[in-house]
Formats: sequence, C-alpha cells, structure tokens
Amino acid sequence: MRFLFPLFFLIFITITANSQEFNCNVQVMTPQIQGTDRSVYDNLRNSIYEFINNRTWTNYSYKIDERIECSMLITINERISQDEFKGTINLQLRRPIFNTSYNSVLFNYIDKDFQFKYIEFQNLDYADNVFTSNLTAVLAYYCYIFLGLDFDSFSLNGGTPYFEKAQNIVNQAQNAPEKGWKSFESQKNRYWLVENLLNNAYNSVRQASYKYHRLGLDVMYDNVEN
Repeated sequence: MRFLFPLFFLIFITITANSQEFNCNVQVMTPQIQGTDRSVYDNLRNSIYEFINNRTWTNYSYKIDERIECSMLITINERISQDEFKGTINLQLRRPIFNTSYNSVLFNYIDKDFQFKYIEFQNLDYADNVFTSNLTAVLAYYCYIFLGLDFDSFSLNGGTPYFEKAQNIVNQAQNAPEKGWKSFESQKNRYWLVENLLNNAYNSVRQASYKYHRLGLDVMYDNVEN
C-alpha cells in the first residue's frame, strides 16, 4: 500500500504535464461533392480533431474545464484529385466570462484560401520551423492565432509569443504553391492577419480586448455582488 500514493502522484503529474489546450469542435462538410465515399471526409475530420485537441501547443498545463473553446467548420467545395481538396474554413474562438456561464466570441473568420492534400489514414505531422504540408501548416497557424487572442484577453499583449509562432509558419510557407501565405495575393489572408496583429499600429485593438474582457466582463460579476 505504501507505493500506491507515489504511483497515483506520478500518474497525476504525467496527465497534468501533458494536458492539451483546446476543446475544438471540428466539422467537415461536402455540400457540392456528389458520388464520393464519405469515409475519407469522416477520417479527415477525425485526424484534424486529434491533431488540434490531442497535441500540446504550449508549456502551460490546462485543466479539462480550462481548455480553449473553438470550432472549425471545413467546407470542401472541390475534390481536385484523389488526394487533393479545395474549400474554406469557418473559424470561431470563444472565451468564458469569469464566474458566469457566458462566453464572449473573440474571433469569427472565414478563410477562403484552403487547398490541401490528404491521404486517408495518414498521420498529420507537424514541427515548428519546418513546412511539412499545407494542411498541418494552416491548422497550426490558426491554433497559434487562437492562443494569441486568448492570451491577449487575459494579459496585456500576452498573445505575442503565439502570434510570432503563427508568423513563423507564414515565413516557412512562402514557397508553398497554395494560396493564403503571401502578401501580394490578397489584402485579407493569413499573411495579413498575423502581420496586423503584430503591427504596433493595431496594438490599441489588442489592448482593448484585454480591457474589455479582463478588466470589464470578468469583474462585472464581482461588482454586481458588491
């Protein structure tokens, strides 16, 4: 019996140390694609879900009820080839309001430049500083955007390290053939989103998020109680 507590403690530490950050709802829809096997899209959805929710993205430990609430709705409009797809991503990030059951939407965005290759049952490999595939690069990019916006709402400019990680993905993707990464392709794409978030000219917007959420909504409950 004397070994039971140390064993339990070790298991608890292991689980806590490797806790994941996201509770992300992932959906894959194919409204314009007819006559294809649905299983590839179901497996794609499962692979993306596991990639986002089961991966450790920061050095922080999150309890289950502290995980960041977000959603990704992927709409595939075209199957270019057996393993290449084209569509859009509808992204939403939500933040809880302290001591309430309410959430505040931090981010609501549609990325219309989403083209990627996926082979059914393949592992979605990703490593910082290496461009492995457009699929994992886009997913990791938005995970870091989510983290940056979430941290910004809890501490002043707290999201900067994660925006920098997202910008690093942009830099790694400059030679990628897929759209969305380059400044000259559009005035509204992944390049400009993170570029603006890190631009000092827009710093007041980031500060406003912190003041509105951390100094406003989070303390509103206490003010009502008092």
